[in-house]
Amino acid sequence: METRTYSGGVRIERSIKIRWIGTCAWIVLIQSVILAFNFLGIYLPDRILNEQSKEMIEKWYSLPRVGIKSRNISVQIRTLVSTNLVKFGIAPDYSINFESTTTEYLFEQEDASSTNVKYLGVLEVTENVDEIALNFGEKSYVLPKEIFVENASAILKSIFNVDIHREKAEDLKTIVFIPNSEILYVSSYGKIPIIVVEDKLNFYEHYITIDGSTYRSGVLTTTNSRQIQVEEIPILLSTNFLMTKSYTISLGTKKYSYNQSVPVFGWNKIILYSDGSITDTTLSWRLKVSNTPLDFLLNEDRFYVLDISGNVYSVNLKTRKVNHLGGVEGAFKFSKHGSDVFLCSQNLCYHVRETSLEKVDQHHIEESEAHFFYPSISSLQNTGFGVFLGKTFLGNELIFIYVLNDKLRILTDVGTWEVFLKE
Repeated sequence: METRTYSGGVRIERSIKIRWIGTCAWIVLIQSVILAFNFLGIYLPDRILNEQSKEMIEKWYSLPRVGIKSRNISVQIRTLVSTNLVKFGIAPDYSINFESTTTEYLFEQEDASSTNVKYLGVLEVTENVDEIALNFGEKSYVLPKEIFVENASAILKSIFNVDIHREKAEDLKTIVFIPNSEILYVSSYGKIPIIVVEDKLNFYEHYITIDGSTYRSGVLTTTNSRQIQVEEIPILLSTNFLMTKSYTISLGTKKYSYNQSVPVFGWNKIILYSDGSITDTTLSWRLKVSNTPLDFLLNEDRFYVLDISGNVYSVNLKTRKVNHLGGVEGAFKFSKHGSDVFLCSQNLCYHVRETSLEKVDQHHIEESEAHFFYPSISSLQNTGFGVFLGKTFLGNELIFIYVLNDKLRILTDVGTWEVFLKE
């Protein structure tokens, strides 16, 4: 009897073998009872696979594959490598154990020759603090991390000596796997084989607007089941209008009017625009607050804005009065502690009042985090090649973000992500 631990997280304390079904490898007991499927290094319970997901897995396995032996790589670097390989028509397979002394796959392939799968070899990827090391056959690179991130596509293309084969990946869709609830979705996104969702996140394969309507495949379904065809992903439906990031449609006259500036964030009944103005969700009023906003925070009936010039403003949403609280050089984020709001700069921290800023002790100062999206309360990270929350890749394109009560919803090119805000 032997024990084997697979990178997908399954441990089997008995003799096992692998059965190939089509082009896919399944973990099988001696009694031929299927336990699970290892999809490119991620363990998927067989009981949650449906015909749609099995068909999509087969499509991914029809691509040439390269094994990835990874050591200490972050989800950001893993995603960067994966998306670029898919762009070249190659499926990245993380089923390899880096500690293995050989480059053989973990699986003992019984009849791999019958699968007609093309294996290109094994790419070793090691991430250190400031460097990325790559080894593929006789090719080896050790590069500063910044250089690799900026030139990953060209570097991987030279390693595999391939041209971009976008047509091979046109009908591929990303599988979104939520381990905690054992749910699988086949999303409309297709630039990476699989996204594994952390426990704190919820995922919806459709888009959810501020008002609670749902949008998929060009059709918006309202909360009372009315359907409206819309070309662009909507962010808000009201009694009289429908808003996207680019335009607003009058539901009465059917006329389109382009938005004066781009809506960037919604916070309960307030919408903030890229020019520093705000409206409510009825669009019955509009108020110019600041220049282009950098960070912002809603605290009860006060809305605080820090713009790119370092100017700080507070807005009383009941009276719509705007107060300029002053300018702070190097200010980069708001933070909230209980009912108190603080503004942090590189050297000082300020207690933000309705009409003033007050310096506070040094222990309130927070270090700046590189590459985070605003508002800082969202904890989103922008790497330049994707949007991340914690260890979960959310997509390449950020469409819209809004807070509704205690939920933060993030709309990306993958779908709608939802997380509960912490105080």
